[in-house]
Amino acid sequence: MFKMKRTGWGPYTGAMLKEKRLAREKFTEDDITRLQGAIIEYERDKWKVIAQKMGMSEQTCEQYAKALLSDSPITLLGD
Repeated sequence: MFKMKRTGWGPYTGAMLKEKRLAREKFTEDDITRLQGAIIEYERDKWKVIAQKMGMSEQTCEQYAKALLSDSPITLLGD
């Protein structure tokens, strides 16, 4: 008969370990400033990156994305 070895690892252990690891990783004031700067940079550059991937202008991608997400009556498909 096969017996499973008890390891002490329960179903929530992974999540608990992640929480403990995050609790150890304290942010300094410099870390917070750098994180805020990275978020601002991402927000500023995201449409440029998306437009490059789509081969379209930043404005077009942003307008269509907003229309798509808001269920706007704008025609999203070309004729």
